[in-house]
Amino acid sequence: MTTEFIQKATGLPEDTIVKVMDAFVDFIKSSMKDGNQVEMTGFGVFSFKDFDERPGRNPRTGESITIAPKRKPTFKFSKKFVESISLSPSSTMPLAPPTAPPTHQRPTPPPLVTKTWYLADAAGSFSEVPEHELKAKGLTASSMLWSAETDWKKASDIPALAYLLS
Repeated sequence: MTTEFIQKATGLPEDTIVKVMDAFVDFIKSSMKDGNQVEMTGFGVFSFKDFDERPGRNPRTGESITIAPKRKPTFKFSKKFVESISLSPSSTMPLAPPTAPPTHQRPTPPPLVTKTWYLADAAGSFSEVPEHELKAKGLTASSMLWSAETDWKKASDIPALAYLLS
């Protein structure tokens, strides 16, 4: 969609537009990687925020960990750009339609997404069990579990499940 608009506005072929856009993105990445911000007058500023290494916790196991330093990219639109798209009372652009009055019902939470494991029983058969139901199904440290990532292992040998065994 972006390339189509630019193609119609400039008459340039699509492959040229794609090359220019890719080069522009590469320039921004390279500049920010070198510690520079990129300012586009009338549009905004591409910059970043550096986060130092810090202590943290694995939310799944409660284990203390060190969170690696990282650089997070940010973008701030210029005041001129924001004003150019803002609706004013004299604007000819239609306002959004009125919204329905809020209902006082709580929204339905999203479905619980959980990893599925195959749990073996003493007879050697197995059943498919969502991770959040493993404890209720009698999970012990010596229970045998299978997943595509772990293959067959004892529950005690799977660090991601330590929180269920304590």
